[in-house]
This record gives sequence, structure tokens and C-alpha cells, in this order.
Amino acid sequence: MRKAWLEQQQRGDDYVNTYQERQNARLARYIARAEKARKEGAVAHKRAHELLDVIPLGQPILVDHYSAKGHRRRLSKADALFRKSFVECESRASYYESKAAGVGRNGVSSDDPDALFKLLRKLQGCMKSHIKMKAANKAIRKYKKDQLQQLSALIDLEFTESEAKELLAGDFCGHIGFPSYSLSNNNAEIKRLQSRIKELESVKSVTGSQREEYDGFSMEVDPEDNRILFYFPGKPEENIRSLLKSRAFKWSPTRNAWVRKITPNALADARYLKESLLKV
Repeated sequence: MRKAWLEQQQRGDDYVNTYQERQNARLARYIARAEKARKEGAVAHKRAHELLDVIPLGQPILVDHYSAKGHRRRLSKADALFRKSFVECESRASYYESKAAGVGRNGVSSDDPDALFKLLRKLQGCMKSHIKMKAANKAIRKYKKDQLQQLSALIDLEFTESEAKELLAGDFCGHIGFPSYSLSNNNAEIKRLQSRIKELESVKSVTGSQREEYDGFSMEVDPEDNRILFYFPGKPEENIRSLLKSRAFKWSPTRNAWVRKITPNALADARYLKESLLKV
């Protein structure tokens, strides 16, 4: 843990790891696609108006006139363009904008080379919050007969005046301070983070890419890509594919292999799969 912390501290403020570079590229792609969809919508909207501008306002279709066919065709084309602009392009733009907004907001990914440091920093923040919440409740109980003393004690604990007053105002039940569920939830988060850190540390112990060749398949553990990979010379038989899927391995066209993220459970499943495939 200390090594991960020190490595991060030695990096410059402008350092961006490969995972973050991929995230930034992904964000840029979504933004570009959203902008493209909006531009297409604007072009379609403009073209629809151009088609309708040549028709006098309120002009009905002259059924028996030679212009009727062209009139209907213009209305049909304009309708299709308006639909493209307001439905198709707008929906596509909104979809990619939503995807862009979600980039990097799903917590700390195991694919991030700095995941261990980020989890440690998050754990540190949760532990500080836990200590601070408990100290606040203790101070509130200690000076329960003097609200000014309570306020002063909370400010001494580095709460702002507005934060301290909010704590002393009480919740909807009239309870002041931090409720027990806040402490329980924070404690659960601490345990979750500790568990993830322990898991990542065990994965980090796998150093260097390890590839094992066997008759009919090969297995690789690639810490840099954070993946366990199974390679086959062609499409494996249905029973082998079912076996891979049963252990949460998925086909990756970009890697041309069956893959799964490295975790202690995944490593154990990979060993099981290797033994099973050797018996096939």
C-alpha cells in the first residue's frame, strides 16, 4: 500500500496514465458523435424548411392540378426530414451526451493502473469522516445542555458554522448530530474499500505477462491489460464455449481471445478451466 502511495506522490500534476488516456479518448468520441448528430439534425431541419418555403403559406394540394404530385412529394420529403431532425438525430445526440456524462463516474475501475492509490485515498477520506462524525456526536452529548458550547465544539472539530448549525437543528425525527445509519453506512463503505484493496494487492502480486502453451489452446495472464486470456486456433466447440462462459469468460473480438478481468476468483477459475481443457 505504501509503495502505491509513494509512486503516486512522485508523479507530476499533469501525469495521465494509460487508462485515463483511454477514458479521455472515449469521452472525446462520444462528444464528437453527439455533435455530429446535432449537425445532421440541423442540416435536415434546414433542408425541410427550404422544401416548404416554395409552397405559399396555407396553400392546399390542388388535387386535379399538375402540381399536386410535386406538392405531395415536397410535403413527404419535408416530413421525413423533420422526423430525422427531431427524432432520429436528437435521440442519437442525447444518447451520446448521456454516455459522455457517464464516463469516469462509475467508481474506481480495476483497469485503472492507479486504482490501488485511488482506493487508498478514498479509504483515508472515509476513515477521517468516521472519526470526525463520532467526535461530533460525542461533543454534542457532552454539552447537551448548552447549544453555544455544542456549536463551539463542532467548529473546533473543523465543521463550518453552517454545517454545525445544521447538525444541531436535528433531522425530521428531532435527532441532532449524525444518525446511527450514517455511521453504519460509512463503516460498511470502509470495509468494502478494505476488501477491494486487499483483492487488488493480491492481483498486483502477479508480475509480468505469463503465457502457457498447451495442445489446442494457450492461456495468458496479462497484468498490464488486467486480463486473463484463453486463445484457441479457431472457434472452439460448443462444450468448450459453454465451459468458458460458465466461468464468466467472454469473447473479445479485439483481442481475438476469451477474456476476464484479473481477480483472485478469476485466477482460480482460470486454473480450473486449464485443468478441464487439458482433459477434453
